[in-house]
Formats: sequence, C-alpha cells, structure tokens
Amino acid sequence: TATPAELARAGLTPEVAAMNASYPLPPVPPPPTHGQGGPQYWTPTELVGAAWARTKEHLGLLIGVSLVFGIIAVPLPYAPVVLMMTKVVEPNSVEFHGIQTGQSVLFMILCSYFLAGFTRICVAIAKGQAPSFGMFFSGKGFLGVLGFQFLFTLPGLCTSAINLVGALAEVPALFFVSSLVGLLVLVPIVFAWVVWGQAPYLVVDKGLGTFAAMGESANLTGGQRGNVFLAYLLGGLLLMAGAMACGLGMIVTEPLFYVMQAVLYARLSGQDPNGFSQNGSAYGGYATYPSGPSAG
Repeated sequence: TATPAELARAGLTPEVAAMNASYPLPPVPPPPTHGQGGPQYWTPTELVGAAWARTKEHLGLLIGVSLVFGIIAVPLPYAPVVLMMTKVVEPNSVEFHGIQTGQSVLFMILCSYFLAGFTRICVAIAKGQAPSFGMFFSGKGFLGVLGFQFLFTLPGLCTSAINLVGALAEVPALFFVSSLVGLLVLVPIVFAWVVWGQAPYLVVDKGLGTFAAMGESANLTGGQRGNVFLAYLLGGLLLMAGAMACGLGMIVTEPLFYVMQAVLYARLSGQDPNGFSQNGSAYGGYATYPSGPSAG
C-alpha cells in the first residue's frame, strides 16, 4: 500500500489511489506524465467529467469573468439590430451595414483581448495552477489571439463587406451572395477549428505567434481529430442545453465549455497533472476517472 508521502509525490489523492487499486496493477501508482510533453489519455465524455471537477473548484472566478466579459463586449453584436428596431437606421441601408461591419471589427478586437485573458485562466486551471482575476486583464498573448481570430472571422467580415457594397451599389443580389458565402464556409470553418483550435492556448501558454501556434496545433490534433470533433460537439450540446434553460444555464455551461477546451489542450500537450500516458505502457491503466483506459 502506498504511503501518504508516496501518494503526494505521485500527485494523487487517497480516493484516486483507492480507485486505481481496483485495476490489476502494482499497488504504488506511477507519477503523472505532467511536463513530459507526450499526449495523455482522454475521451470526449471523460473530458467533460474532468472539466466539471475543475470548474466547480473555481466556479466563482469563472462566473465573475464571464459576467464582466458579457457586460463589456456581448452587447456590441446587437447594436445594429437595436438601431434598426428603433428606426435610427433603415434595414439593408448603407448606414446599417457600415455599423454592422464596424461593430464586427471592434468586437473581434475586444473579444481577442478578453479571450486571451480567459484562456490564460482556463489553462492555469487545466494545469493545476492557481488562476487569478487579474489574468483576465493581463493581455498576454493578445496579438497572437487577435491574428487567429482575424483568420477565423475573415469569412464573416467578407460577408459584411459584400453586404456593404450591395447597399452602396444598390444591388440586392449581393445580399444573396453574402448569405451563400456564409453557408458555404460553415463546414470548412468547423474542420479548421478541429485542426487549429489549439492555437489560442499555445499562444497564451507557450508564447507562440499565430502561424507557429496553428502549425503546432495541427501536430497536437493529428490522429485524434475525430475525437476532437466529438469533444467540441459534446461541448456545443452542453452550451445548447444551458441556453434552453432560459439562458440561465449558460452561467455554468459556458465556463464549463471553456475549461473543457483547456483540459483538452492540456491532455493533447501532456501537461495535465492528473493525466496519464496513452502510449500503452505498463502503467497506462491508471486514471483519475473510472472511464480511464483498461489495463490492457
């Protein structure tokens, strides 16, 4: 039986050690693979459990950060609609689409700044470090995240520009073209997010530039993109469930979704202090959750 000191060195709680004892493996658990850089075991459903356990530990901080972001940035996308409903601007007018394009750019900049801070908080949680509210306003990695956000919002900016040109030239057919472009890019954007979605975490955590982070993201997700897609799909369903609860559920499901993505990054990059190697080694059967790999 492992002593408390041995368990502490291994980074495991007595409860986890007791659960691991049910596997037909040596009684003393091996240390986690934290810091070794290799990919760690995970499944989409197990990822939700891991993220929820860590979200609960920092729920107050996560909710507070989400509310601050919501107050500062979220109203921006609704500005053109409000102005149209109050008849300050006419629908499909030059003014309407000009405001729409301007708010898209401003929202992208604000979102990138606060997303960099929120990502830093979530990565700290996923790596077992101590997050703080000040991280949200630190701006670390802002330019790299902004570059990434620009690339992913470029199709939306293009549709806004097409609408603006259509209003200026009074060519209604261009509004149809912009809608068609928006539909056609949905699948490529989903695929791109599966491949390069780890880039913001690499920017914030490793200090990489936008394109270097995207290249490393492609390496991390290689061979696991099917599961990455399922993880994002499961996270999206959680967000939908929170939205369906009169929107109040998103107070919890939105932070959970972001922590889930950060835990995924930590597992892919081998930095989860509670994660274990998936290379099929003799100790591969140890896990922090019952859904861990079998002792094959």
